[in-house]
Amino acid sequence: MAATSIARRGVALWAIVGAIALGACASSSPPVPPGDVRVADFSFTPSTIMVHVGQTVTWIFDQPDAPHNVHSTSGPTQIDSGTPQGKGTFAYTFNSVGTYKYMCQVHPNMRGTVVVTP
Repeated sequence: MAATSIARRGVALWAIVGAIALGACASSSPPVPPGDVRVADFSFTPSTIMVHVGQTVTWIFDQPDAPHNVHSTSGPTQIDSGTPQGKGTFAYTFNSVGTYKYMCQVHPNMRGTVVVTP
């Protein structure tokens, strides 16, 4: 019975150590407000966002060691944040209904979508 109790404590201890380790590895970046897109870790988060006509989306760049940009590949109008940046923001107000697909020109595998509804 003593061996079982010690084994349970050992399992519990490893569970706690694992949880602490996972927490240490988690991103320290704060969550983005609804309607915004975080640009970090070589991805757009969320990768798809839905907004209404007239709403502004802000991309929050948070990867200083790897600059990114926002460049549309399809949609009713062109979106281009200009020179890639590692920190800062880019905001765009969507005035036309449609689906806007975009990418990072520096890292073409980074892709996202904005769906604009009335």
